[in-house]
Amino acid sequence: MGDQTKTTDEVVLETVNALDGEGKHGAPIGDVVEATLEETEVAFSAVFRAINMLHDHGAIYCPARGYLRETPEAARENGGESA
Repeated sequence: MGDQTKTTDEVVLETVNALDGEGKHGAPIGDVVEATLEETEVAFSAVFRAINMLHDHGAIYCPARGYLRETPEAARENGGESA
């Protein structure tokens, strides 16, 4: 393991960004879950809690069913008004 341990939330967000180009609607949620499970070795439920928390806090959104995308910074700064 490296010098710095990432939280599950950080890994989910990085994975969403890394896989965003794989589908026209963003990162396929199944691929995000699978990659996060492999990198963090946490329980399946912990990955879904991280996804839900990021969604609830506006860091990610669902542009289409089954896909995730990071919310643009400008939208986060003004409460999502421009999203």
